[in-house]
Amino acid sequence: MTSSVGRWAVRLLLCLTAITSQILARAPPGRMSRRAPASTELGEFLQLGEATGPLKTTRQSGSAMIECEFMGSPPPVVQWLRGKAVHAQDRASDKLAELRSELSGMEPLPLDSATSIGATRARLYLDCVSPSDQGEYTCQGRTPSEVASSTTQLYVTEPLSEESILACEEAKGSPFQAVRVVQWRPKILAMMGTQARLVCITSGFPAPSISWTRNYQPLETGSGRITVTPSGDLIIDDLQWSDMGQYQCIASNEISSDSVTTFLYPFKAGK
Repeated sequence: MTSSVGRWAVRLLLCLTAITSQILARAPPGRMSRRAPASTELGEFLQLGEATGPLKTTRQSGSAMIECEFMGSPPPVVQWLRGKAVHAQDRASDKLAELRSELSGMEPLPLDSATSIGATRARLYLDCVSPSDQGEYTCQGRTPSEVASSTTQLYVTEPLSEESILACEEAKGSPFQAVRVVQWRPKILAMMGTQARLVCITSGFPAPSISWTRNYQPLETGSGRITVTPSGDLIIDDLQWSDMGQYQCIASNEISSDSVTTFLYPFKAGK
């Protein structure tokens, strides 16, 4: 059950979505309010946010995208299931396997559950859909203590055209795969002085290279407090108020690119 603090956290996340652009456009960093939440005891909670509905229809040889978002403390990890089995997109992600291992081993998530909350968004891409893709897809959000899910039934109708079927057959023989960011955290609130981890999980072949910007300006990483992990996550140690802002993960390979943003809001511990 979501606690009163959990409900407060959800409302704050939704408010941040609406005010992010105004904060960045109008307020210089040195003049932003430093008001802190009344308590740092956020507790653990997990709640489903936006998600694709229970039914989705697409044509054979077309493309489909199913997505979901979970909010929680700590920020949730998300995985996709086809029926009861983990979907191939997630099995192919070494990073997601690493995060699931942390959960199954009862190890803490990258952000301390008592000092951070966040929203995690995940997307499942289905290209060149065939009748065999018809079925039930479940988006499952997890924290160390809670599990929640959202399920979509995919229906496949007649093909777009004979040409589209032939194009799909040709695409299946290609060694290349378009780059997609398949999981990230659009909003994170983390306590100052702790570590913030901005997740950016990708798919594509050749494996995408990842770079980060802050407020759409190049971000210096690799030394000091700010580093990028081999999997592409951005790590900020000893979080400061000046770290507040809009961070962009840019993933690219030889044939395509994709990008997403995360708004990071540092807060002070209540007294």
